[in-house]
This record gives sequence, C-alpha cells and structure tokens, in this order.
Amino acid sequence: MKAWAIVPARAFDRSKTRLAGVLSQAARARLARRLLEGVIAALAGARGISEVAVVTDSDEVARCAAGLGALALADPPGAALAGVVDAGLAAAAAAGASAALVCMADLACAAPDPIDRVLAALALAEVVAVPDLAGRGTSALALRPPRAMATCFGLGDSLSRHRDAAARGGLSFLALRSDELAFDVDTPGDLSRLAAIAAQADPLRGAPRATKRKRPSRVSAA
Repeated sequence: MKAWAIVPARAFDRSKTRLAGVLSQAARARLARRLLEGVIAALAGARGISEVAVVTDSDEVARCAAGLGALALADPPGAALAGVVDAGLAAAAAAGASAALVCMADLACAAPDPIDRVLAALALAEVVAVPDLAGRGTSALALRPPRAMATCFGLGDSLSRHRDAAARGGLSFLALRSDELAFDVDTPGDLSRLAAIAAQADPLRGAPRATKRKRPSRVSAA
C-alpha cells in the first residue's frame, strides 16, 4: 500500500488564535512551527507513509516543510479546512497513492507507531478516524483510496460527520482511539496539558506555559 500523509497548515503567525490570551503572537508562531515539525518527523518515521505533503497558503510554512523533506502544496484560494484537505487528497490520488492519512498540524504527541497502527486499520475499513480528546472532532483520518469521500474537517462534530459521510458512500468505517494522536493543542487548557506532558516525558521540549497576559490600559478620549 502506497500511502501519503496530508497535513493542512496555516501560516505560523496566524495559528493558535485561541491562545492569544496567554501567549504572544511570536510565542504562538514558535509553538505552531514546533508542533508542525514534530508531526512531519513522526509521519516521516512511519513505515507506511511514502510521502508527506503539507498543504498551506504560507511561503514560510512551505519552506519549513520542504526543509524537513516534505512536499509543499498550495491551498486552493479561499478554501475552508475541508477544502484544503480534499485538495491534498486529490493530489495524493493523482500521484498514484492508494491510501492517505490526514493529520492535523498540532498533534503534540504524534509518533510513528500509532500512525502505522492507523494505517494498518485500513485493512479492516476503508475509512479510519481517530477521535480527538473530546470524542467529537477528528485528529486524524485514513482513507482508502485517498478520494474515497469528501472530508468534514473544520467542524466541531467532524467525527460523526465523517461516520455519516462514509455510510452515505457505502464505505466501511472504524473509529480508532489513539492517545498519542488524539491530543491537539488549541486552548489554554491544552497548553497546560502539554506543559505537564513535557515535564514528565519531554515529547516537545520547552513547551510554553500559559501565562496571563496584561491587558492594555484603556485611555478615554477627553
């Protein structure tokens, strides 16, 4: 099986906006870069991945991906997250991939072994979804073939939407839980969790800690 990995990634300085209350823009950009680098490294180390493609609208992200040996693909203009992912899946199919694994760019604990386990599950189902920690979103999605169905990323209940889309298409579906792939970093609570994990196992060195940012004082016009 020739499987591509598809990673949608927005510009570093426009990432992690929900952390704006606890991290500066520069710190959020550094965090986004390090998370993406970790995801690319994990995918590159997986035995079942033949190509890693990062789909982005950012030249900086594209250079980062290329520097790590990944293929950089341009976002379709104005596309939402699902459209960005689907464009990457179309590119994988056009290149002859027989399967694809979509991974979010902020999976802090991504590692080769759990990635290979998700790919192996494609022997059991044509669509394999990894739920996020809340059990509603989708952290990773494997498809056989890459364009088996349109994806539903960017919606809070994407897991059930992916299940329903598979059913409508007559595709077999499997939800596969993975502690390593379930954890994406979006909120201050996630940042605190990441800091605790880093303190114990150090999967991401120097994880920034959430701190309260001072609000600028307001000056009323006279």
